[in-house]
Amino acid sequence: MVSNTAMKPVGAVVLAAAALWLFSPMLTPAHVEGFTASIGSIALHMTHDQLANYDRLFPFNLQFFAFSRLGTNLFVALLVGPLGLPAEWALRLAMWIGFVCLAGGSYVLVRRWTEAPPLQVLLVMVLTPGLAETGFFYNDNMLSAGLATLSLALLTVSARPLASVAAGALFGYAVLARTDCLLLAPAAALILWRREGTSWRFVGHCAAFGLASAGLASAILAAFGLTPVTVLRIAAHAVALWRRQTPWEIQPTSIALFAGPIGVGLAIPGVTRLVRQRRFHLLALLLGAPLIYNVVYLNKVWEVRQLAPLTPFFLSMAVVGLQTLLAPGVDRRLQAAAAVLAALVLLSPPAPVFLAEGPHTLVGRAWTPVAWRRWQEASRWSFGSIGRFVAADTAPLSVILTDYWDGDRYTHLQLQEHGFTPFDVGAAYPACATVAEGFQRGGVRVIHLRLHTPFLRDSAARLAPRLEGPGRACLAQAGTPNVTYVTMISWMDRLFGPDEPHGAWIDQARRVQSPQFDPLAGVRLTPALLAQLPADYRRANLAFLRSRPDVVARLRAHPVDPDLSAIR
Repeated sequence: MVSNTAMKPVGAVVLAAAALWLFSPMLTPAHVEGFTASIGSIALHMTHDQLANYDRLFPFNLQFFAFSRLGTNLFVALLVGPLGLPAEWALRLAMWIGFVCLAGGSYVLVRRWTEAPPLQVLLVMVLTPGLAETGFFYNDNMLSAGLATLSLALLTVSARPLASVAAGALFGYAVLARTDCLLLAPAAALILWRREGTSWRFVGHCAAFGLASAGLASAILAAFGLTPVTVLRIAAHAVALWRRQTPWEIQPTSIALFAGPIGVGLAIPGVTRLVRQRRFHLLALLLGAPLIYNVVYLNKVWEVRQLAPLTPFFLSMAVVGLQTLLAPGVDRRLQAAAAVLAALVLLSPPAPVFLAEGPHTLVGRAWTPVAWRRWQEASRWSFGSIGRFVAADTAPLSVILTDYWDGDRYTHLQLQEHGFTPFDVGAAYPACATVAEGFQRGGVRVIHLRLHTPFLRDSAARLAPRLEGPGRACLAQAGTPNVTYVTMISWMDRLFGPDEPHGAWIDQARRVQSPQFDPLAGVRLTPALLAQLPADYRRANLAFLRSRPDVVARLRAHPVDPDLSAIR
């Protein structure tokens, strides 16, 4: 019979091969929507011109995306500024660094908390979808969660006061990178309490951690004329403006998608074992942090990636469950049944597929890297198609008209990436001041006509008035140059129907379009199409509202506050 010791190298090789496959899409992350483009765009403005140029039409839009994730923006700015990387590679490098911090910090924490063998910890890490899939597209969660996890890990490996100061500084920057990491502060206190007990040493380490965290965050914010209170007010105002009505099942579904059915299945006996062993300190830590996080974010967990800060807690509960399953004396038939069930979960056809920020699935994860790569390629094509158009446009003056968040921010970033710099469009064309932004490169000028209003739930109803009023006045003053319309292909279908124009860009977008992805497409608007666009907007919006009485009721119950001015 082959011994367990002899099988360990084989298991390690199999585990490494599985990790390389399941984590492989992390090598080629892609933009997921306008907010990811905003990170690169803000970094370029910080290092190449003025931060205010990110959005001079909607000051609150600038405040929220620049300052609620200031740490992420500064980190990417360091890469595009002093190091001179393109925004795309700066974002990619930030994701990889964040993943190393998150995976490394989680490994240290899980080993310390559970005392499990390395292979068991690594197995659960490989089987946890959220740890990998959060890195398949650009976001601010990976870096912030990685730094926060590394901070907690540092508290567990060193009892020196200097380690608490360093951990506090890391934690403070993690909160700057994304404010929701602040909810892990009780976990830091529990770690110190388990280590020091109720003593003056506990108080001293908490003080060192807290002062270092608050001091670093406050100092960086002060450099931008901000305070922590201001940032919290900005974040709260954004949530109030969105006023998303999230179905209650989204939050538990997101937890299941992040931890995976295998992780959830292992966590149940893991928690039971901790209760039986009366390890209440550890139980309070592993259950307390996720509970606080999810209660504060009740009905506000909209994307799976929001759960990234909870990675070490989910992993630890699952590892304790795996220890329970592999403990001496456990019926071999039960172990075999669990292994078969896990194999079925991994190897079954992917289903169901959740299309929130990529093709997440509950089962069939062994096949999902293929689906993720297709999704990434479609996203890269969509983003790159705007870049290819911008690079080829040599008219002295042209207009790009956008009416959707992704098209708006993708266009802005691609103009920056292709060497265009902002110019004062209001000074050159006063009628454009409230509806457009201007970019120039050599003798080429582009007016970006922005019809989309960020944050507001009735933004579709505002498209026609913005185009008929300031939009047409802007075009008239600019001499009605070439107007290229960029929007989602599905929205173009709803607007134009059988009268939809044709072109190479649209034809290529059709080949990329799938149930999993709705690409951007562009078309040159004839005077006739431009003239009928406001009526098309009204018709499409009315059809949408007729099909969604719940949206109408919500708008009536909570009228939209259109105030997008800066928070003071």
